[in-house]
Amino acid sequence: MSARCQPYSPPAWCTANNHLPHPPRTRVPLIAARPTPMHDFDLAWCGVPLNLQIKRDDETACVSGGNKLRKLEFLLAEALEQSADAVITIGGIQSNHCRATASAARQLGMQPHIILRGSEEEVDEFLATFAASTTQRVRRLLQPEQDKCAAPPPPPPPPPPPPSEASIRKCTEGNLMFSLMIGAEIWLVTRSEYVTHGSVALTRTLQERLRDEYGTRHPYVIPVGGSNGCGTWGYIGCVDEIFSQTTNTVTHVVVATGSGGTAAGLAIGLHLHPTAQENRTKLTCYCVCDDEEYFYTHAYETFVEMGAHASLLGVADDTPAEEGWKRVRDSGIMEVRQAKGLGYAVSRPADIRFVSDVAMRTGLIFDPVYTGKALRAFCDDVKKDPEAWAPRVGGTSSGTSTTVVFVHTGGAHSVSASAVQMAKDAWF
Repeated sequence: MSARCQPYSPPAWCTANNHLPHPPRTRVPLIAARPTPMHDFDLAWCGVPLNLQIKRDDETACVSGGNKLRKLEFLLAEALEQSADAVITIGGIQSNHCRATASAARQLGMQPHIILRGSEEEVDEFLATFAASTTQRVRRLLQPEQDKCAAPPPPPPPPPPPPSEASIRKCTEGNLMFSLMIGAEIWLVTRSEYVTHGSVALTRTLQERLRDEYGTRHPYVIPVGGSNGCGTWGYIGCVDEIFSQTTNTVTHVVVATGSGGTAAGLAIGLHLHPTAQENRTKLTCYCVCDDEEYFYTHAYETFVEMGAHASLLGVADDTPAEEGWKRVRDSGIMEVRQAKGLGYAVSRPADIRFVSDVAMRTGLIFDPVYTGKALRAFCDDVKKDPEAWAPRVGGTSSGTSTTVVFVHTGGAHSVSASAVQMAKDAWF
């Protein structure tokens, strides 16, 4: 066992009756203080008169903070156990997950490689901006196919001119600045390349390149968002924290979801935790990309990977995936609602004004890509149908107050990338 890894013993309620038969053996302690804070969260000013508390997973750590750190504690422990010397992961151009992974991997002595997805224009601008860089840490992952019948290539061009300050500012804002400061190797792909090849094939391509061209011996791949069976254990454990931090009856847990791992972990934890069972605690996940079917499918595939599908859903090993996701949807183990608005990482003026208003009223920062959209959708749903969120009597003890817990998954590191839109839509 690596010196940085610690033995991990899951809560007894996880493994009772063989619900989760294969828990991880080790965990790397990355969270600065456990449990993360949880406190009252007053949104009555915007028409949400519920008793709310907020679980502050935006405070897991500084540079590597956010919900991803809970998953990375288990994923990077597995990487160390496999003697990895590099870590590969993938995400959007302002990926919180990639920044957190880069920081945590560097702390543990592994070289971080992050594949970032952007538009054709963004990729071209990044390559042009960093062409004159002395570090050469920004590259294109996939090289264009060469025409074998074409004429010999022209001589190399002269050295590129220094980039403009505007280009440098755009290419080093938000999460990008932290990733570059940490020394992450950045590999760029376009959105069309991402759609054509998929994240699994792209990470495998980089894994092979690092072995063949750069002498990396053991590159370890972490999927989008750290969302697989191993990473999901981070949010199973979070459920224990939630119920240890309040004497109220928790009727609902609410969270943003972008890759599905946090939602899957909370779903399993709330389904198995004895207090959640007594309270009939409901999980509502607001998705900021894709559609509802995607997240039900991801949850089902995660349950299968963890060996939990039979005990959670009563389905056999040979249950087709198309039936499995419907069983997740119909089981009540989680509810997925839409919150992406105009699209992933596309914010409407009302979205920007909302996160600005919340910051001024509460002092808390919500990003306009994930947590801000989820919180706004939640508030809208409460105002449309307050009875659906009202305290439910069944399962609660006499005289016990009820509460809804919103899990804040972080994202403040990326907010500066929206500075111009924030100024235009909220302040001018």
